[in-house]
Amino acid sequence: MTNLAATVFDPPGAHPWAVLMILLLLGAVAAAEPRVAGSDRQVVVLRAGRPRRVVSSGPVLRLPLIERYLWLPTAPTRQHFFVAGRTADGAELRLAGEVDVQVVDPWQAATAAADPVQLAVDEVERALGELIATSSVADVAGAALDVGCAMPGVRIGTPRIGTAEVELTTWVLRAVADQAK
Repeated sequence: MTNLAATVFDPPGAHPWAVLMILLLLGAVAAAEPRVAGSDRQVVVLRAGRPRRVVSSGPVLRLPLIERYLWLPTAPTRQHFFVAGRTADGAELRLAGEVDVQVVDPWQAATAAADPVQLAVDEVERALGELIATSSVADVAGAALDVGCAMPGVRIGTPRIGTAEVELTTWVLRAVADQAK
């Protein structure tokens, strides 16, 4: 009677080194983290923080422990922001809203920042914070919210304010009444 386990697990001519090589090859492919770039996102492969290649569609591999992936959207994405600050007339003002951010050149965007979309939102928040700090409540309410983008490879749309909260104090009410005159 033959040993069934020996015939199933030890095929004729199989060498232990061949099994080891197959396992090593499968481990290398798994470590390379194969991914597929779809139509909605681009993949920038970074080595030492610098872009090496951009893949718009299809499979992409990276060198394990040497390269990493940066996924960037191809279409404009709606990002939320929140800004709080004190106006020039002393009122506490909080703004919350949305802005559209689009990566138009993934190579430049990846060269400029590790997370270019979030950095663009931070730039919008900084610009609105400066507007709040240098303007009165009435001026902020009537201001044109056109924020330029100094981030290469990224385009920012016009911010849309969803919520504006002002702490009503007698000082603020007087300042608004003086502006209305």
